[in-house]
Amino acid sequence: MNKKNKSAKEITTLILISLILIAFVFKSDLKRILKSDLAGCLDPLAINYNPDANIDDKTCEYVASLPNKLLLEIEDLKEQSWDKDKYLVLKDKIQIYFSSFNKSNLKEEKIALEKLDMAYIFALNKAAQSDKRNCFRSSRTLRNDVYEFYKKYKRVNQLIVNAQFIYNKRNQIFSISEKVNELTSLEYSKENTLSLIEEIENFKKLSVFKSFEKCENLNKIIEESLSKLIDFRDIDINFKVWKMKIQFDFEIEKVSELDIYTFRQYKWYSDQVMAEDLRLRERAKKREEERIRRINEQKKKENLEIK
Repeated sequence: MNKKNKSAKEITTLILISLILIAFVFKSDLKRILKSDLAGCLDPLAINYNPDANIDDKTCEYVASLPNKLLLEIEDLKEQSWDKDKYLVLKDKIQIYFSSFNKSNLKEEKIALEKLDMAYIFALNKAAQSDKRNCFRSSRTLRNDVYEFYKKYKRVNQLIVNAQFIYNKRNQIFSISEKVNELTSLEYSKENTLSLIEEIENFKKLSVFKSFEKCENLNKIIEESLSKLIDFRDIDINFKVWKMKIQFDFEIEKVSELDIYTFRQYKWYSDQVMAEDLRLRERAKKREEERIRRINEQKKKENLEIK
């Protein structure tokens, strides 16, 4: 009886091991088998596009209401470089075409305009990728255009999501610079400064920033921001030493140009320095007025003695 039980257990163990090995070897095939397939139209430009489908059943239907010339122009826009003016001209043509048949704002017109938008998004995405390679030298119009279409189609079009992602990361670089400027406009805080330095260092490790490494204009923003934070502590120490020196120097009449230059990028310290400069100048002015008053009194006294 024990031998039979032992034999049964060994057989069960062998079966389990075999199943595990089969599952490991044919893992990709099993995933494909277990995954529920859904046939449908995979083209976002089609009127019957199905975002949940994963098998193209060749049933895509397109706007037939437009003349072939307009359809070809829309497809041409998809393949060309980003051109906002051409997009707007085509939009006008579509609206004029439908209004000529008294069909404005009907379903056919909306589908045609959306088809135009989808074609334009292809061009926008290519332009954003090119802008990234050129280190974002393009005009603000492109960034605004991408964001406008992102707000409208972010839930249904991955291309516009990809394009906006590029600009989000570009904007993150400028937001880091703004954070640094905001922090360094205040009095030094060790905790906040170290926290922001860590945030910048972590951002530099991201793969998306690696793709910006050849862009000197972006690297310069990051490196200058980091350098400004690293110098922040030294600025605080230098200011305290300088302030003590100024308070015990009774001959100084104004703050030197060098001191003004040293603290110029750190607003809180710059304000303190300029306030101190005003105080010293006022003190020097009063001393000069007092000196002149004494001279005049001495002259009057001497004149009286002569008389």
